[in-house]
Amino acid sequence: MDKTGTLTEGNFSVSTYKSFSDDYTDTEILEYMGSLEKNSSHPLSIGVLKKLKELNLNTPLATDITTIAGTGIEGTILTKDVKIVSVAYLNRHALDYDKKLFSDLSSKGNSVSFLLVENKNVGIVAQGDQIKPEAKSMIEALKKQGIKPVMLTGDNRQAAAVVANHLGIEDVHAELL
Repeated sequence: MDKTGTLTEGNFSVSTYKSFSDDYTDTEILEYMGSLEKNSSHPLSIGVLKKLKELNLNTPLATDITTIAGTGIEGTILTKDVKIVSVAYLNRHALDYDKKLFSDLSSKGNSVSFLLVENKNVGIVAQGDQIKPEAKSMIEALKKQGIKPVMLTGDNRQAAAVVANHLGIEDVHAELL
């Protein structure tokens, strides 16, 4: 079963947003992400857009927006190539990131997205989701019937592990495309 929306509510809320660059403020990281995600219905996009509305922030115009299959989204903002990507993307492309910060955020069950500008990692947004109240009893009922639950998710391994451990799911496949 998929994690987001099946085992969890799928209602993400931004818990952390931070710039790693002197060129961008923490707020600008959120605004740039919102620019790319403005017309998306992805649960992580909705969380960012909710936070922008809550803070009454505006977003710069993004153009040429395309999906990076299974990884994120990219477009152009103020003539610069901008991407929102997962940690798996950073690892595949040997891009540097703060591994301790990522670990701290993801081990609390957060989905973590990185903002790249001109392929430089400039910021991070972490969002949390809530486990559905009925998920644990559903997993227990499946196990009693001899059915082995398997969790599949595009989310990071640490966030998936938090949900799996809470629900008693042993077979977890994370960072899927």
